[in-house]
Amino acid sequence: MKIDTIVFDYGHTLIDLAPFETILEPYQKGISEILKLAHPNRSDHMEIAHRIVLYMEETINRSYNENRQEDELILGEIVQSALSTEEVNLSHSDCERIVEMDHQLHGTLSTVPSTTLETLIKLKTNGFRLGVMSNTVFVKKWIHLLPILNSSNLLDAVVFSSDIGVRKPNHLTYETILNELKAQKEQALFVGDRIIEDIRGPQNFGFAATALTHEFREEIDEKNEADIILTQLSEIVSFVR
Repeated sequence: MKIDTIVFDYGHTLIDLAPFETILEPYQKGISEILKLAHPNRSDHMEIAHRIVLYMEETINRSYNENRQEDELILGEIVQSALSTEEVNLSHSDCERIVEMDHQLHGTLSTVPSTTLETLIKLKTNGFRLGVMSNTVFVKKWIHLLPILNSSNLLDAVVFSSDIGVRKPNHLTYETILNELKAQKEQALFVGDRIIEDIRGPQNFGFAATALTHEFREEIDEKNEADIILTQLSEIVSFVR
C-alpha cells in the first residue's frame, strides 16, 4: 500500500481548539461594543451579548452532538437567529463583524504546537499531498485568521463542511477534498480525532488507511477500527515513510 496523500481533520487534530469557556468573555465583550454603537439608548448590552453567545454555542453543539445532523449550519444565519430572539437589529456589516470575531478569537486563543508545524513541513518535504477536511461553521472568507490553514505553503487544499453544505461522514466531503487534491482514495490516509467522522466514514468511502489521534482529545477506539493510533500527531511521520 503506497500512501501519497494525507487528509487531516482540523480542530483537535492539527490544533487544540480553544474551549468555549475561553472564548466566552472576549466574544461577549466584542459583541457588546457592537450593540452599544448600534443601540446607544439601551443599557443591557453585555447581558444581551452574553445570551447571544450562549445561543450560538448551544445551537451549534445541539446540531453536532444531539441531532448529529449532516447538513451544515451557516454561522451568519445563527447570528441573525440569535439577534431575533433578543429583538435586536444589526446591520449586515455588524453581523459580518460578529462572524469575523468568532474566527479571530478561535485563531488567537487556540493552541498550535510547534511539533504540528514541524510534522507538516516534514510530510510536505517528503512529497505528500496534504489537505484538510473539517466539519465546521467557519467560512473561507476568514481563513486567514485560522492558524495552519492560513499557511498556503503547507496545505494543498482545505475544505470546510460549510463550503459544501454537508458534514462528514457524508461521502461528498471525502470526495470533494480528494478531488481538490487530485488524489486517489486508494492512496490516501485520513487523520482525525473522531471515530464516526474520521475513521469509519473514510473507511466506508474507501480510504487506504485511517489514523486516530489522541493528542488533544481522546475518543476510545473500542472496536479497533483505526489502522493507526497516535498519541501525538508527529508520530504519523514514522508510519508513512
